[in-house]
Amino acid sequence: MTVTHRIGAVVVGEGEEVRLAFQTVKAGDVVDLRHYGTFGAAKTYMATGKGVTVTVGKIPDLIRLLQEAEAKAHDLGLLTGSTG
Repeated sequence: MTVTHRIGAVVVGEGEEVRLAFQTVKAGDVVDLRHYGTFGAAKTYMATGKGVTVTVGKIPDLIRLLQEAEAKAHDLGLLTGSTG
């Protein structure tokens, strides 16, 4: 049985978002970053299959990597403020 704890979402386009959640699965606790989109007339968000799941212990590595990406984006002039 999978237990999911949704953390939040970032809108990335019209009818598209990236969701972050913790899941407890047979293999242990993981963090899931998954792309969702709306499909059909109902406009219900559904997972697209695109995403990544890693063990919870990798969260500090992911944070470090995102911080490095943010710094590089500033260096390249891709980001001009603290948020994108």
